[in-house]
Amino acid sequence: MKDEALSELLKTDAEHGMRLVMKRYTGIVHAVIRRHLSPAFSSDIEDVVADTFCEFYQTLSRWDPSRGSIKAYLCTIARHNAIDFLRHRQAPPLPLDEALLSEDGAFFDAGPDEALFKKVLIEAILSLDKTDRDIVMRKYYLGESTKEIASSLGMTVSAIDTRAHRAIQKLRKQFGGDFS
Repeated sequence: MKDEALSELLKTDAEHGMRLVMKRYTGIVHAVIRRHLSPAFSSDIEDVVADTFCEFYQTLSRWDPSRGSIKAYLCTIARHNAIDFLRHRQAPPLPLDEALLSEDGAFFDAGPDEALFKKVLIEAILSLDKTDRDIVMRKYYLGESTKEIASSLGMTVSAIDTRAHRAIQKLRKQFGGDFS
């Protein structure tokens, strides 16, 4: 079946079309991801493969047959997903105290009394809106992955990352930090 016919099938019978796509391309997608992830992540490869096929289906309307085949499009998504996976795995979330450090490594007006600083920090976190507060606490205190938070809150990974970054900026600003 040619790519254009497969694309049409995905529009008319998505379930059947995705079965065909997965049957045809799972091997190559798996190989692309395996090439980027070390054997230490072998248990995560299947998750990245599944994420690749989900993203493919969600972004199928952006696929342009004149720019490449479905196979090429899937391989590109797989490569990006593997790289994103590594980026998030190799950069574990900072403890909340470290997230509020300035770039030169100094706390923002924390002073010598760490207990007081932590009390003020908790109050500042509680001043955030509920979603931002949940994201900050789950990401920096509980150490949950961005993907886990996104899944449980029904948001995208990029939305979680953006909100976490902006929340940390708000907290830095409250403590007199320069984040420009």
